[in-house]
Amino acid sequence: MTDQLTPRSARPRPRVLPDYPFQSRWFDSSAGRQHYVAEGPPGGAPVLMLHGNPTWSYYWRRLISGLRADHRCVAPDLGGMGLSSRPAEPFTADGFDARVERVEGLVRHLVREDGAPEDGWTVVVHDWGGPLGLRWACSHPERVARLVILNTVAFPWPEGHRLHWGLRAVHDSALLARLSNRYNIFARAVTYLGLRSRMPRAVRKAYLAPYGRAGERRSIEEFVRAIPLHPSDMGWDMARRLGDDLDVLRRVPTLLCWGMRDPVFDDRVLAEWLRRMPHARPRLYPEAGHLLLEDAPLRVTQDVRDFLSASAAPSPSPSSGTHAAAPRAPRA
Repeated sequence: MTDQLTPRSARPRPRVLPDYPFQSRWFDSSAGRQHYVAEGPPGGAPVLMLHGNPTWSYYWRRLISGLRADHRCVAPDLGGMGLSSRPAEPFTADGFDARVERVEGLVRHLVREDGAPEDGWTVVVHDWGGPLGLRWACSHPERVARLVILNTVAFPWPEGHRLHWGLRAVHDSALLARLSNRYNIFARAVTYLGLRSRMPRAVRKAYLAPYGRAGERRSIEEFVRAIPLHPSDMGWDMARRLGDDLDVLRRVPTLLCWGMRDPVFDDRVLAEWLRRMPHARPRLYPEAGHLLLEDAPLRVTQDVRDFLSASAAPSPSPSSGTHAAAPRAPRA
């Protein structure tokens, strides 16, 4: 389907999207029409990229451009986000499972319709894409060839971590959540505070374009309200179970790319990743923030390319290659 033929119930595609010359594709999911891009040779090794909140597949644009010569790069817009339909679906435990099942549904669609292989998938995750993508990976470890993890969490918050005050305020207050939704405060704030460099105006407009009306932003606030902060929160047990299940991925080559100036996922979270996945190859970006691919797109893309090339060799050693250098020790 061409970019001009936007399906009914999905978001219109903005006319100006810098560095995003990709064809829009559509998948009929359980939550309506899901938008995604699939770039690169159909027979190429598949790379599935899952974004977070409040971004969309636009976040992956430069990584896609850097990998698509040799890989089939697939980047969906999560249900309720980006150009996908807005489902009337609360973010409950069942809702989380439904979102994970839609990842599997898209993969099955690509295997059936796009010629993608059943296995050999590289899964790249960021922010809320982490819990969703890694839950799918834990359920299908035999299909996962590699993991690339950008600033995210997939376990309960480590001791001593404090959620950013802005996130906590929206999380804890229904009134502030409604105000944030009405004025698009959270999404706008991320385009300023989520990176350490200055985001060009046209890029900021592209990030915000799918969220122009209050009715298009519901999932943004639901993702914030669903952050599990306490054992009594609905998502706490899900986070605990997912953290325990990460053990099934310990044999999967893993690259951990981390913006060290992230105001949400701090170095305590990084330390917990290294504890739980000691085989991961860490790459640290001292001057990058939460939107790592905005602050350091060329370096991250080259590091991912090198990792994919090295881990494609027979019997790769987790301690070999340029990624094996010991990082600056994070706070305990």
